[in-house]
Amino acid sequence: MLRAIDLQNEEYISYKINPLDFDEKIDLFCPHCEEKIIFVQCSEKINHFRHYPKTKCITRLFEPESEEHIEMKKKVYEILEKDKRNKDIKTEVIFGDQIADVHCKHQNLDFVIECQCSNISKKKFEQRHNGWNKKGVYHMWIFGKKFVNIYENSFGQLVFGLAKGLAKKWHNLYFIFNGNVIHYNDGEIINDPLFKPYLSINGKKCIIIPKN
Repeated sequence: MLRAIDLQNEEYISYKINPLDFDEKIDLFCPHCEEKIIFVQCSEKINHFRHYPKTKCITRLFEPESEEHIEMKKKVYEILEKDKRNKDIKTEVIFGDQIADVHCKHQNLDFVIECQCSNISKKKFEQRHNGWNKKGVYHMWIFGKKFVNIYENSFGQLVFGLAKGLAKKWHNLYFIFNGNVIHYNDGEIINDPLFKPYLSINGKKCIIIPKN
């Protein structure tokens, strides 16, 4: 988890905490179940919060998180922060039976970003997708390294190696590359309105190939 609250309901973002200035006597709580949680300091990974063993919080279903998943949520949070149109940006927000990795208010609309690092079946994807639709929440999936390999070739072109069958399952795909969100749509890389100010491929031509 990246988010916690204290007794005064003040919010803490794990990676923004300076361990040297952090008072370990401060009690921090999960914003969902209000159980006491642990601030985990990592020298090689992103600082984060974690429940104690045997927690009954719904987020236990998603712990422990992979380093990539935590990193993706952090990147998305930072990108959304840059646009003043985005309000009330939070990670790990519960909507009934679903948890949004990142949520914000964009032009008064609920906007959810899911960070997908592990394999997901089309059936499960559609269940979650339909769940957000029923809640009236605009949402997108950003896929992790397992699904794409992005690099620049010797001709200065960006090469997108997509996992086999991925583009056939979903026509709109989002990835993070060099701190920017890349939007893949039916074989082309396009600008997405939400991320447009921070999408930069420097005018480079893009090539779509199968991922090895």
